[in-house]
Amino acid sequence: MELKQGKTKLNSIAYEYIKKKIIMQEMKAGTPIVESALADELGISRTPVREALNRLEEDGLVYSVPNTGTFVEHLTMKDVEEMTELRILLEVAALRHCIEGDVAAEELDQCEQTTLSICETNSQEELHEKDRALHDLIARHCPNKRLVEFLDVIKLQQDRLRYTYPFDAKRRNRMKRQHLQLIGLIRQKDFRKAAKAMEKHQSGFRGLMEKRMNP
Repeated sequence: MELKQGKTKLNSIAYEYIKKKIIMQEMKAGTPIVESALADELGISRTPVREALNRLEEDGLVYSVPNTGTFVEHLTMKDVEEMTELRILLEVAALRHCIEGDVAAEELDQCEQTTLSICETNSQEELHEKDRALHDLIARHCPNKRLVEFLDVIKLQQDRLRYTYPFDAKRRNRMKRQHLQLIGLIRQKDFRKAAKAMEKHQSGFRGLMEKRMNP
């Protein structure tokens, strides 16, 4: 049992390490992934690295070519459009569950305070963390676990692109305003308006990426 737990922990360490390097753009699209180099960096064998890469391929972050190797996946504007469409469908569905459920006022208060704390002195990492607060709250209150799993995969793929587009004042203020609106609509249990607000919020991501990928 201890041996199995140790193996699972190493797989998880390798997965999180490689995932972060991809999301933070330390490993660019098309970059070949060398298992032995990553194993040396982590001080572990190649087996957990290989297991982590298999999982990352399922997440759509890497792809493998037989007899050639594993590479960081490319993302096109078509990928962005498909991800945005799926994200809207899945997150609106999760939002319905959240609103129909019983979210504690204290939890919404905390999320609201996190959103209100968004400011110009926040680092990019802090802003991304605060951006996730509302979306994580919605996912926590969705009882459909498969829906949440699919949503997590889409979020993960989108995170790769979010880090390529820094928060400027306009983007920061828009996110803050839209999050506060969504929190208010969850409090009011107004799904119809909340669904429209979420669709508008997520559609903004498509617009940002169009500017980034087609300057």
